[in-house]
Amino acid sequence: MVSLPYQRINVCGEVVFCAQGASIHAFNIKSREHLGTWSHPALNGRSKDLESVPPAAPGTADGEEADRPSKRVKLAADPDETSGSAGGAADTPGSAATTENGQAAAEGCEPQGKKKKGAKVAASSRPTDRPWVMILETTSDGRHLVAVTGSDKTLWTFEHDGNGVLKELSKRVMPKRPSSVVITADDETIISGDKFGDVYSVPLIQKETTDDPSASPTASSQGTTATVPAAGTRSPFRPQADETTVHSARNLRALASQKLHLEQQRQQKNGDATAAAAVPTFEHSLLLGHVSMLTSVALAAREADDGRRRKPYILTADRDEHIRISRGIPQAHVIETFCLGHQEFVSELCVPASHPQLLVSGGGDPDLFVWNWLQGKLLSRAGLLEHVRAVCAEAATVAVSRIRSFAAKPSEEGDGGDGVCAVVVACERVPALFLFDLAPEGALRHLQSVLLHGNPLDFRVVATDDQPTILVALDLSAATGNLAAMAEPLCVIQRGGDGQWTTSDFHLQSSSIAASTKDEKEGLSRGELEAALYNIESLRKAPADENTDMD
Repeated sequence: MVSLPYQRINVCGEVVFCAQGASIHAFNIKSREHLGTWSHPALNGRSKDLESVPPAAPGTADGEEADRPSKRVKLAADPDETSGSAGGAADTPGSAATTENGQAAAEGCEPQGKKKKGAKVAASSRPTDRPWVMILETTSDGRHLVAVTGSDKTLWTFEHDGNGVLKELSKRVMPKRPSSVVITADDETIISGDKFGDVYSVPLIQKETTDDPSASPTASSQGTTATVPAAGTRSPFRPQADETTVHSARNLRALASQKLHLEQQRQQKNGDATAAAAVPTFEHSLLLGHVSMLTSVALAAREADDGRRRKPYILTADRDEHIRISRGIPQAHVIETFCLGHQEFVSELCVPASHPQLLVSGGGDPDLFVWNWLQGKLLSRAGLLEHVRAVCAEAATVAVSRIRSFAAKPSEEGDGGDGVCAVVVACERVPALFLFDLAPEGALRHLQSVLLHGNPLDFRVVATDDQPTILVALDLSAATGNLAAMAEPLCVIQRGGDGQWTTSDFHLQSSSIAASTKDEKEGLSRGELEAALYNIESLRKAPADENTDMD
């Protein structure tokens, strides 16, 4: 049985929220006391449902392959009948990140860009079929928490009382699975980008809606209702013959053709009904769209020409190396410019609060890019692969998983000026964080590589009166030696008086939450866990895909 790490974390005042599987745990940062837990409804006495979450229906695919309709039964007289086809539809290819018993991860580093052999993961038990919390965001005032569970494409909104207690306010199933979520500066709107390239806006607090069919044409299709054919309508055609009354090969083929035609008509009707039912009835607006998989969304603003207000912008990145700068709501359809220069996928965007005119981007390229996003101008590039290789000598490529920034005070040794804008970068399967200094003119300079005792899955900057603290969630399976037995799933990184950043364990009183994850661990292999935690490198296109669009 594998151990579940905290795959996502976020901080609200003195409370840190840790997403572990399909649960969200709240802890007090100072006392480390466990304050409460929210769990997905599928966990409440129905742990087996984790492996049987209904997949996306036909017509509402969100990047995952939906269950295909059952194949028609072939007639015994069919000369083309072959064996061995039943098992082919039951399995789906496993992730390229899958390793054999996690051996490579246990050595601390996983070389990027090399395909690993591993057992295929059955579709019914893929990690993406489990309702794990994949996104965790908070409002600026800390009063609300927004979470996204992957398998059911659900956007959850919670009210936070300030003491770690969450109250569920809304549960909204998005048209496609969200891949990136941000909250506007006024804490009133959620902007969600999905893997099909669409960006939606939904209100943070869902408004009450009526079920009046005249107000919503699709409202009546949300429930399952039986319809009675009107008088004079023709009944569906049904063949009167069957295999027991038809014997010639020609008639058997005709009968099979009739049944196939009826099955296609039935599937088309069911697909149309499902597609209509999948249209959200809650308030939502389609803002913009990419032709490729959307990977990251960020918000920016600049002073208007009159100097009395700030004009918002939406920055979006995709798998096809594009960064688009669009105007904010309600003019999101207007494209201001593009930031072009990446040769590989772009997975992370970061607009530093202390340098709002700049954009730092990273992904599958060996460098980090710094832009003047409003002008679409590349200002500088900083090497990242060279620092990754200093930690993992066998690394061939880079897959950036997180970029965050914060304003740090000058150390006692002196950093020059009034302080620095620090940019922190995490890369997939690399047990280190990379700190850079970002200058106002856009120069990015490497400061330090902070070694960790596990792979960083997420990290947040905790503001303090003294120096900012970086709180990191770790995958301890990447630890070497006996460190895994001693290490905590969270650690903190702080800067000392000499200007160097050091790590220390962050001990949580988590003994009370062990029972809540016991059912989730059952039946979960190390390969499945890695497929869920490490999916950035899979964005890299194979040579054969360079000139093809995503399905």
